[in-house]
Amino acid sequence: MKRTLREAMKRGLRLLFEGGQRLGVDILPRHYYSEIPDLRELRRTRHWRQPLSMVGVMGTDIERQLAFVRTHCSPAVLEVLRARDVHAEACAANGGPGYGRVEADFLYAFVRTARPRQIFQIGCGVSTALCLRAAADAGYTLELTCVEPYPNDFLRDQAARGALTLVERQAQLLEPERIRALGADLLFFVDATHTLGPAGEVSRIVLDMLPLLSAGAHVHFHDITFPYDYDRHTLDRALVFPHESVLLHAFLAGNARFELCAALSMLHYAAPERLRALLPNYRPAGNDHGLATGPGHFPSAAYLRVTDGP
Repeated sequence: MKRTLREAMKRGLRLLFEGGQRLGVDILPRHYYSEIPDLRELRRTRHWRQPLSMVGVMGTDIERQLAFVRTHCSPAVLEVLRARDVHAEACAANGGPGYGRVEADFLYAFVRTARPRQIFQIGCGVSTALCLRAAADAGYTLELTCVEPYPNDFLRDQAARGALTLVERQAQLLEPERIRALGADLLFFVDATHTLGPAGEVSRIVLDMLPLLSAGAHVHFHDITFPYDYDRHTLDRALVFPHESVLLHAFLAGNARFELCAALSMLHYAAPERLRALLPNYRPAGNDHGLATGPGHFPSAAYLRVTDGP
């Protein structure tokens, strides 16, 4: 009798859940198997606020990460960043905001100095305008591919001009051969939905695409919260709870083919003033471990490099 009642309750909750989704709302029971956190428990405890050790991940040394940032923040680049607001310029070109101010400065610096022949973007817009501007300022022709199932007018216009190749498909539907064919002189740029799920692209990108990249290629992920495994606004305004950082961390642990060049979030926590000396527009936000405590910038771009392996 109890089992029959329990099954009937499950069926009722499932019907309620599917009905809510038709209205654009998820109605779910509180359950310890759920990936949605119990905010009451998080507010009551503090043990979960500790940073992860990042053990087994190549490239976590803060000095090496600062050196990587310094390499790409040349005097010529810093002069541009002090004189112009490249983020605002890119937002205006895109026709709307996006990406982050400090991440924008460093993306501009990286493209302008590293001059990757190819950039393959999953998630486009403001970052696309930044890449095009940096390549133009560096005086070279960029081979830019944008994977965007819902392109805006800016992307369509740039594709019509021949400035980029627009792929109007979901990333999870890309053929492996397209990824395998990318060269070593590449920035593989990811700024996707950040969520895991059976129909999502993040699992496909990390588990199926990254292993196909050639040695020498660089990889970018946005909204990575290393060394913490939670969003900075988990306890106040967050309504979604992404797990992309955790999956990327697991992928990197013990993986000799991928090195972390710099996680701007790690530098934000470990050396904010030294990072500010390299990125002059950066104004560090306050922190309570991995949680935000006030206004300011929290740069969350992570850059990886594909190595030759062990």
